[in-house]
Amino acid sequence: MDIVRELIKKRLEDAQLSMSQASLKIGRNASYLQQFLRRGVPEELHERERIRLAELLGIEEEALRGTSAPLSSRAYTKNTNGTRTHMSYDDSATGVPQNSLAPPRIFPISQMTQDLPVFATTQVAGATIMSTKAIDRMLRPNFLLHVEDAYGLIISDNAMDPEAKNGSTVLVHPHLPARAGDTCVFQSEPHSDIAVLVRQLVRSNDRTWRVHQHKPAKDYDLKKTDWPVCHLVVGNFSRR
Repeated sequence: MDIVRELIKKRLEDAQLSMSQASLKIGRNASYLQQFLRRGVPEELHERERIRLAELLGIEEEALRGTSAPLSSRAYTKNTNGTRTHMSYDDSATGVPQNSLAPPRIFPISQMTQDLPVFATTQVAGATIMSTKAIDRMLRPNFLLHVEDAYGLIISDNAMDPEAKNGSTVLVHPHLPARAGDTCVFQSEPHSDIAVLVRQLVRSNDRTWRVHQHKPAKDYDLKKTDWPVCHLVVGNFSRR
């Protein structure tokens, strides 16, 4: 296994996260990291997944960048009972210590401004309705720093639990294209109210979005004439 994949595997173990849990937390399908770590698909992480995963695991993004290099040899020390203890891999390969979980990544205040609009959702007659005005403002992370029309949306159901629980706030990039496996905010035609759904995109064609929800687990179609807007979810803040 190469350096990047071994680093991810160790950080997942340190954080007590399974590959499927981490995949969902970075907005991909449950098998994404298993495919990457065990089958080498994709060969290297795309920028969006690299940023999300680095933040989730508390490591520098650069440690997950580029084509991976082979691991250096393991070093061993001999214990008094005759057994051998594995030592750390060469830290110089990634610039990240291997024997402890790195501290959470903190963005400089100069790179963040508290101007990201946050919209509420409410359940009305079986539909999830988005507030017409922002009900709050939050710190804008650097990956949305210059993104016009980016916003946060407060979740008011458990359909996407554990990826996005009731009360959490998803961060939305309205201009990046969504791909199969991405979690998205779908908006209805704007009438007096705008209905929204946060769901995972399975596939799409000229007429429909095929979407997935986690609880209860099911796939179904949304007509694009009724749900013309699909905005990409790029982050999630859990309710404290």
